[in-house]
Amino acid sequence: QTRDFPNAALVYRKATELQPDQITHRRGLAQTLLSEEKFSEALEQFQTLSQMDADDPDNYLRMAQIYKQMQQLDKAEQNVLLAKQRAPGSLEVIYYESSIYEAEGRFDDSIRVLSDAVAGVKSQSEFTPSRRRTLAILYQQLGQLYRETDNYSAAVNTFEEMLRLGPEEDRRARAMIIDTYREGRDISKALEASRKAVD
Repeated sequence: QTRDFPNAALVYRKATELQPDQITHRRGLAQTLLSEEKFSEALEQFQTLSQMDADDPDNYLRMAQIYKQMQQLDKAEQNVLLAKQRAPGSLEVIYYESSIYEAEGRFDDSIRVLSDAVAGVKSQSEFTPSRRRTLAILYQQLGQLYRETDNYSAAVNTFEEMLRLGPEEDRRARAMIIDTYREGRDISKALEASRKAVD
C-alpha cells in the first residue's frame, strides 16, 4: 500500500517459497511484479496461477495486458478470449479485447465488441447506477474509436446517447461532441454545440 514494490515482491516471494500452493501469495507477487513493470517475471507468475486456478478470468486478463505491453498482440488476443469465456460480461475484459483489436488495426472488430457490449447492457431491464456507469464508459470508448477512424457523425451520435444518461455524463459528452466537430473541421457545428453546452 505504500507502493514499496521491491520490498513487497521480496516478502511475497518468501511467502510463496514457504507456501507454494497458496494462491493469494502468488497473486500478490504477480501483481507486484506487474506494478513494477517486470513483465516477463509477472507473466511467469500469472502462467503458474492459470495452471493453479484455470477458471479465474483475471489470470488470463493480466496475461493479455502483459502481452499487449510486450507487443505480442496475437498472444494478447488469445488470452483475452480465454478471459472472455470465463467472464463474458466483464467490462474490463471488453475494454482489453477492444483495445487489443485497436492495437492490431482491426477497428471494425473493436467497434463490434463495444457495440455488442452496449446492446447487451441496454437490453437489461433494470436501469441501475452501475448500469448507467457501464454504459457511459462504453459510449465514451466507442465514440472515441469512431473519432479515431474519422467517422465523426457516428462519434457525435454515440456521445449524444451518452449525454442522456445523467448530468455528469451530459457535461462530459458535450465536451467530446465539441472536440469531435473541431477535429472534423466543422467549426460552425462546434460553435453551435459550445453554445448549447453553455446554455
